[in-house]
Amino acid sequence: MSEDVDHGGELDIETVKENIPKAIISTLKLAEIVGMKGDEIVNAIEKKYKNNIDE
Repeated sequence: MSEDVDHGGELDIETVKENIPKAIISTLKLAEIVGMKGDEIVNAIEKKYKNNIDE
């Protein structure tokens, strides 16, 4: 998807919306495979985006 946009294509918002849940599920499955727990995921997100998260 982003490859198309990077090369001048249009972003299909509906396709992105359909793919977001799939991407999250895939990411959570990967985290499970490597033994990453929920709190580790949240902590990593907070660390990465600490300046972008409203409290």
